[in-house]
Amino acid sequence: MSNHSYNLNFVQLCKICGLGEMIEPPQPLKGGHLNKMFYMQTSLGSYAVKTINPRVIVRPGVIENYVESECIARIASRHVPVCPAKIFGGNALQEVEGQYYLVFDYLAGRCYPPWLLS
Repeated sequence: MSNHSYNLNFVQLCKICGLGEMIEPPQPLKGGHLNKMFYMQTSLGSYAVKTINPRVIVRPGVIENYVESECIARIASRHVPVCPAKIFGGNALQEVEGQYYLVFDYLAGRCYPPWLLS
């Protein structure tokens, strides 16, 4: 992506990953300072989709870091309650028309301020 702007194509992402048909347009989720997150309801389920910041993904080693972190999350999920990205075509990191995504099962929850977590 030469212009480093988001190029979101959720319809194509659904087709490539077999997520079903979108029921309504994806809704932005709160949080995320580096990437954008969306709630997506399809005919086959509810998903949280992380759209990777195009200005970040072009940096050397970033793709490899995302792949490795998802491998670690998958291993950790066997021992602690974490939600790794879903795997499609053998990969967690999905690329559609130069835009990168991670797709997660959507888990309803609440965000707590950091001072309540310590």
